[in-house]
Amino acid sequence: MKLIFRIFWFSILAFSFSLQAQDFSLVESKTFKEEADYVRMIRFSPFGNFIAMPLGNNTTNLFDKNWNKVFTTQGDNKALASQCVFSPDERLMIFSKYKNKSDVAVYNIAENRVIQTLQDHEDMIYTLSLSPNGKFLATGGGDDFFLLYEWQEGVFKLIKKIPTTDTKAYSIAFSPDSKDMV
Repeated sequence: MKLIFRIFWFSILAFSFSLQAQDFSLVESKTFKEEADYVRMIRFSPFGNFIAMPLGNNTTNLFDKNWNKVFTTQGDNKALASQCVFSPDERLMIFSKYKNKSDVAVYNIAENRVIQTLQDHEDMIYTLSLSPNGKFLATGGGDDFFLLYEWQEGVFKLIKKIPTTDTKAYSIAFSPDSKDMV
């Protein structure tokens, strides 16, 4: 019995040390060498099936997990790079500066089309955030307010205009339970 007990504990210790000794090295899967402008950000969808890559010249590219381009669009190249988020279920990609510096596009990935354009800002959009439950979208930028939208009947509807204490909004975040926004 003591021998079985010692073998059991030895195997647990050996397993725990082997976990610490694993090499988690990165493997290069794609190199971008000839993009039209600088890469502003790379964003993976929640399940890793899609990759969004906004560029500095306001081009937004969407790739599948094998790096095949699924969608590309370029808005006003003076508007600089867009911001981009995915819905929790990977059905939507939401990105700013679709046609100009102050709009937001809601792109349905399965339908391969923009299903909605939000045009409620007057100045450049710097930030957008989608709540973890996918129900609320917040946008902000050069205006002296944030906008809060709610997903209702297949579209985002403006529900609140929130004044800011500063004239520009560079970041918005939702709490993990989607109940608070800062």
